[in-house]
Amino acid sequence: MGLLHLLKANKKQPKNEAGMNTADPITPPVQTKLPLEQGLDHLRAGRHDHAIVALRMALQREPGRFAAIRGLATAHLQANEPTPARKLLDAYTAEHPMSSEGWRLAAQLEWKLLDRPRAVEILYAGLKRLPQSAVLHRQLAVFLSADGKRGQAAAHAKNQPAQPRDIESCLQAAADGGGAAFAPLAADHDWLEQIAQDSILLKAILAPLSTDLSPLTGQTRQMLQDIEFKLARLLDAQPDHADRQLLLARVQSRLDAIPAAMLSCQRALRTSPNLVEAHRLKANLHARIGEIDQAIATLQALTQRGIDWPDIHYDLAALERQRGQTAQARSHLYSALRLNPQFQQAHDLLTRCAA
Repeated sequence: MGLLHLLKANKKQPKNEAGMNTADPITPPVQTKLPLEQGLDHLRAGRHDHAIVALRMALQREPGRFAAIRGLATAHLQANEPTPARKLLDAYTAEHPMSSEGWRLAAQLEWKLLDRPRAVEILYAGLKRLPQSAVLHRQLAVFLSADGKRGQAAAHAKNQPAQPRDIESCLQAAADGGGAAFAPLAADHDWLEQIAQDSILLKAILAPLSTDLSPLTGQTRQMLQDIEFKLARLLDAQPDHADRQLLLARVQSRLDAIPAAMLSCQRALRTSPNLVEAHRLKANLHARIGEIDQAIATLQALTQRGIDWPDIHYDLAALERQRGQTAQARSHLYSALRLNPQFQQAHDLLTRCAA
């Protein structure tokens, strides 16, 4: 069963204290925060039912988005629902066999569920597809070491390039002297927090389209440059990781490296054509260099594909207003408010269009 079929078959709604459903999993979000961000917020707060609803919505919006897959599997696991988590990851590895992170996550799930043979079997299946994957060799070395198979573990440890501790090794605690530690599934959904603990910096990076283009402080610029360097190293070894390509594009955008950010967007979209936020960032980059028509065309291509979301209409409205097409801007704002009547930014822009 494919991922979209699973999402339709396993609808789950959060309930209030009286046991009544309180959310529709296919209704656009009331708040302007994106479904993926909402879902991860709920997950961090332990609101598993709400996380499942929001992350299912995120996957309907961006099929195959690994961050949403990872978060949804984690939410199911924390809600003591291993079966849907298994089905979700089985479907993901079937549809994305070249994603080493997908194989690793599926193996980690089985390890947490104490099916160690199945966890190792999944990693070997992944290595048949990706024999040079450092991620899979590293995880297999950890699992084999934990099972006392030191010789086999050492062989897999040698099959990954030596490198100093970086973001990846913070996430994936490799065996050192036979240690059995590995990145817990419950923490793996939020690997960005391993990059920096600075909440303001993380907010700037995670924002889908940052409107704050104020000059960077020297310290923040250095931190962003460090993240850019580490991400680029990770992507050299694993280029087909759309979420990290998108993050790299956002970091480069904040550093005003527009050509580099555009290239990172294109790489993300080559791996995951349904990555809506990469399309939105690409439109934003076009607009920043004065290519308003290209920006509008990028977003219109989304709406023509049926991706009818309030934030996309808001983006189009802002761009149409920028090129003097007030009537078209208002039309998009009406669409945004029809989908989300509480979209305050759209109300504010509509007022400015009427002025």
